[in-house]
Amino acid sequence: TPTNAVYGFTMMMLLALRELKPDYAVVAWDAPGKTFRHDHYKDYKATRKNAPDELYEQFPLTKEVVDAFNIPLIEAPGYEADDIIGTLTTQYEKNHEVVWMSCNLLLNMLVSILCAKVLPIRFFIHLEK
Repeated sequence: TPTNAVYGFTMMMLLALRELKPDYAVVAWDAPGKTFRHDHYKDYKATRKNAPDELYEQFPLTKEVVDAFNIPLIEAPGYEADDIIGTLTTQYEKNHEVVWMSCNLLLNMLVSILCAKVLPIRFFIHLEK
């Protein structure tokens, strides 16, 4: 079983935990299967290529790493991780400083005065609020 994705994920998570020192942490994960968007947009992700099988093979081990750190992992059938991030951000940003990590640049619309983002690009770059 390859482990390069597990290693990369773990290193980014450790770096974020060390540098940001969060009071709370959660990992959002894409649930397998279709999302509500597939019902509304028949061509949703129709042209997107599947990730390599070697990546999918590493998901269970990556989830074990998250569990070993006692960090809640949330996945919701019918929703993507980005939907979970958006929901948690809007729910908690009024009473907490919210910092999230994602490679999805479409989440930029969530950045507000109360919320910052961290992009895991070559470890990560903390973007100012």
